[in-house]
Amino acid sequence: MKEITLDLIDKKENKELCEKILEMFSTVPQGMTAFQIQKFVLGDLEFPTVDSKWWQAKLEMWVRLQNIIGSHYEYRKKIAKIKELKANIDELEYNNCLLDSETKSKIQTSKNNSIIEYTKVEIEENEFAIVCIKKRINDVLKEMWAFWHIMQELEPKMKFSKEDKEQQEEEFWTKKALVTPELVNRHGEVFSSSKEVTRHYKDIYKVKKK
Repeated sequence: MKEITLDLIDKKENKELCEKILEMFSTVPQGMTAFQIQKFVLGDLEFPTVDSKWWQAKLEMWVRLQNIIGSHYEYRKKIAKIKELKANIDELEYNNCLLDSETKSKIQTSKNNSIIEYTKVEIEENEFAIVCIKKRINDVLKEMWAFWHIMQELEPKMKFSKEDKEQQEEEFWTKKALVTPELVNRHGEVFSSSKEVTRHYKDIYKVKKK
């Protein structure tokens, strides 16, 4: 990462702390770990069947791909903006060279230099944003690979179609009802025809009859 001058921070120890954190930037985890994805995002409580895990992993990857594409356009805009800002600086510096030594010219030169200084700050800001975008994309890609590997492991074990999610819905919601009492309490009529669900909850919850 390009060196960042933290002029706003005056105390030496505070500045050193920020510099140490910047040094750790590349290893700061902004995304989820493979463990988190497997145990929580695709955990048995939320997705108790193989097929439902596979379909959710597919959705999670698509959402992340959309984020990457959005970040790609954001990155290109930042690059274009930096080019524009650098061109503005070149134009202002050229205009300074054309000015004579009269008082009015000195005032204009001072104004141009202030604009140049401000524009350089804008360039640094956009350059830092680009670094953050690249880091974010790399972290999202790690998540996508984790979902991809899980999908590959699940695929041979699937019972239903990989093209039609609807086919696995009944089994998914039945299995989910077995581990989610609140679901049965709220939507008992949906599961009233399921012997597996009613048998599971007969001594705990009374499933609503149609």
